[in-house]
This record gives sequence, C-alpha cells and structure tokens, in this order.
Amino acid sequence: MKTILIVDDESSIVEMLRDLLQEADYKVLVAMDGMQATMQAIRFKPDLILLDISMPAGGGIAVYNRLKQSVETQGIPVIFLTAMPPSDIAQKIPFTDNVTVFRKPFKQKELLALINKMLGASQ
Repeated sequence: MKTILIVDDESSIVEMLRDLLQEADYKVLVAMDGMQATMQAIRFKPDLILLDISMPAGGGIAVYNRLKQSVETQGIPVIFLTAMPPSDIAQKIPFTDNVTVFRKPFKQKELLALINKMLGASQ
C-alpha cells in the first residue's frame, strides 16, 4: 500500500483528500503546517506528498526546498496544491516528472488520476 502525505492548513481540504485517498486504498498521513510536513516526510518517507503552497510555519515551497536538501526525502514526488497560476510558481520551483502543480479548486477524479499516474498505479 502506497503512502501519501497531505500537507494543508485547511481542515476541510485535508478531510476531503483523506477520504478520497483512503477510498482509493492509499495510506494517508496528514500535516497541517510546514514544520509537521518536514518531520512527517523524514520520519515516514511517503511515496508522494500533496503540498499546499500557502500555509503557516513554513509554506510549501520552503518545505519542498528543505526536503530536496535531504538524500532521504529528495526523491519523493510532490504535487503542489494551490490557487496560484503555475506561471507564478514556475520561477520558484522546477517542474519535473516528480514535481507538478494542481490548481485549486480541483476535481477529485482528475487529482486522483494524476496521483495514480505519478505513483505508477493503475487504480
């Protein structure tokens, strides 16, 4: 079972994502701020991180930069969740096969399809 870390400071989004991912047979970890996210990622090494860009105690880009500095976490795929246009973010993070942006508000099926694709799952 693949593990996904949800990082968002909005509890309603966390609950919706948790339900969606658990129904799709993923193990789910949750962090409500950047500090918790970094500690959870280092401790549990999830298979993928859903990372909000704007949150307290270290925004998503700061979390991403910290994780990329550690050999243990630098290879974890990241999907940034944000209402900001990707062009505003592109200057701050490199988009690769392992890093992408998904705009809020989003359709659950589309997000799940992207997650499955990034994890190589056929769910």
